Amino acid sequence: LFVVGLVASLMAAGCGGSPAPSGDAQEQLQAGRAFLEQDQLGEAVTALQQAVRLDPKLVELASILAK
Repeated sequence: LFVVGLVASLMAAGCGGSPAPSGDAQEQLQAGRAFLEQDQLGEAVTALQQAVRLDPKLVELASILAK
């Protein structure tokens, strides 16, 4: 269920009109992975949402969500 919520959250983030946060998509992706490894799920979701906002077509996000 967590993955379903994460996917929905990331998809919604990609559709929003919010201004892009600082950093690039790859930096946010790396941060999200690091947070996931440390079981810091809230921080991971935030970083991955930012990655989606910066680059909605980021292929590596699919590999994270598939795990």
